[in-house]
Amino acid sequence: MDLAPLAAPWIETGQRLDRRGILAGTEGNFSQRLADGRVLITARGAFKGRLGASDFALLDPTGRRLEGAEPSSEWRLHLAIYAGHEAAAVIHAHPPFATALAATATPLPAEFLPELLVELGSIPLVPYATPGTEEVRRAVERHYRAGNAALLERHGAVALGQDPWQACARMEMLERAAQVFTLARLIQGGAVGALTAEQARALLGAADARGATDA
Repeated sequence: MDLAPLAAPWIETGQRLDRRGILAGTEGNFSQRLADGRVLITARGAFKGRLGASDFALLDPTGRRLEGAEPSSEWRLHLAIYAGHEAAAVIHAHPPFATALAATATPLPAEFLPELLVELGSIPLVPYATPGTEEVRRAVERHYRAGNAALLERHGAVALGQDPWQACARMEMLERAAQVFTLARLIQGGAVGALTAEQARALLGAADARGATDA
């Protein structure tokens, strides 16, 4: 199978996220679930700002490599997310502000900003698990059951979408929100307010009426 057409949008995504400082060097990984259940994933050790078609692997739904390069060691993370979500694209990255929150086990409440709640739904904080191991799969299965993004304690963040660009947009939104949240905490000197339950319900109701959807 020619992986180049599938890789093309991810190559652009990697360049964009690298330029914006969302990831650096070889950190992070991308994947896409195909209609038949197979998964395209970035290669182990690939420089995300300079990806080529040869920097991808194709896995079966159990994680067995079918063709392409050696897959990212984080393939278990991606398969665990697909097992519990309807998304077709996943980005794992280490954006500075979101990762700082994750490294200090500081939750980022989706209710902090209206657009965050509408677009991401919720932002779970998944407890630390050794990267690249079955611990990660178990942690995701137990703690990441809803939402289009999550913080991974001491391990960065993930964002989900129906295609590479939606996942990319959500990762950028997550990082910007983490930055604003951190600044707000500095200004407030601590706790930051959020939408009330009533305000959140009204917001989501209005978004549903407009046809907003989650991955």
